[in-house]
Amino acid sequence: MDRKDRLRHLLTGRPSPLPSAVPEAGAAGDAAPDLAPRITRYPLAHRHGDVPLAAGWPISGNLLRLAGLDGPETGYAGRPLLLDTETTGLAGGTGTHIFLMGLADWQDGELDVRQYFLPDPRWERPFLERIAAELAAHDLIVCFNGKTYDMPLLQTRLVLNGMRLRELPVLDLLHPSRRYWRPLIGSCTLQNLEQAALRFQREGDLPGWEIPDLYFRYLRQRDPAPLEGVIHHNRLDLVGMAALIGALNIRLSVELPRDPRALECLLRAQLQRGRLEEFRRLREVHGEALEEAGRHHAGLGITLARLCKRAGELEAAYRLALHLSEHRPDQAADCFELVLIHEEHELRDYAQAAAHCERYLEQVRRRSDADGLRERLAGRLERLTAKLRRQQPPE
Repeated sequence: MDRKDRLRHLLTGRPSPLPSAVPEAGAAGDAAPDLAPRITRYPLAHRHGDVPLAAGWPISGNLLRLAGLDGPETGYAGRPLLLDTETTGLAGGTGTHIFLMGLADWQDGELDVRQYFLPDPRWERPFLERIAAELAAHDLIVCFNGKTYDMPLLQTRLVLNGMRLRELPVLDLLHPSRRYWRPLIGSCTLQNLEQAALRFQREGDLPGWEIPDLYFRYLRQRDPAPLEGVIHHNRLDLVGMAALIGALNIRLSVELPRDPRALECLLRAQLQRGRLEEFRRLREVHGEALEEAGRHHAGLGITLARLCKRAGELEAAYRLALHLSEHRPDQAADCFELVLIHEEHELRDYAQAAAHCERYLEQVRRRSDADGLRERLAGRLERLTAKLRRQQPPE
């Protein structure tokens, strides 16, 4: 394809074709092929399933924090780059090459998808130089399982070619997606998430395990036609990631998410990562709304009570745990010990603690999944009974 044809494809927004078959590498004086990317542009009104691409921009600060990054209160509007690779193997390592690099970002009211193809491993260095230049123009990498696979592999290929990549923060969408959807759907592959969160069903897509063989076949036969399915698969991954950001944004976009599951995920991340100052700021502004939500949703309430206790707000933790143990005992057994510890060690009200402990024991007695809790409650009741006995005046 000459420059005029390529320009026409860019202006119309249609994906340009793969380069035609290239000569085999090895002859002296071979010139590097045209490594310009295939470009496809999607208007932000484009829907991937139920979610418009516009919902993915800007990226919610809560989404960044849920992924373990520092997120601004008003949302991130920097220069993110979506990244997805297709490779010669699924195990990684120094023998695995990246032969297709899909990149995408938001530009001028569109999602701009650029796909770089490596026609022969001989030209890996100029191929990587183009990718490195793209990454240098951005300040956040967005990927799906890329922290585990794509980014380490890219770093390996750069080092083997005598190149270095500056360190960039990585938003790996797998982890916040698991926090929200795994209790609902189990396995959180990108395609499972597309079906559950976006209501998008891929049709005619390649299974990932076929992709390396198609590239090796191309290297032997120099026929690019079978790679069209790989290009399509990679492009779907990028658009799916952009839409997944939108689905998460919709649930997390406001400072205090209205979706109880999203709020629980956010608080659980604060608890697990010890981000207590972040929690205190949230509670300072939204304390009453937080407690109200916690009283009506057991999982959220348990996490909120634990955070309050960790932050030193013992009375708030006790008040919420007591409410849940009384009104949602079947869902909030994890609150029983929070109540008892506070009554025994902070209030020193052994009689009230013993009465609650007897009631909790009765509630868990028939539960086959509560053996450990039942044993701990029985031991606590024995200790409380002994303390009460010692408080009684001698006859």
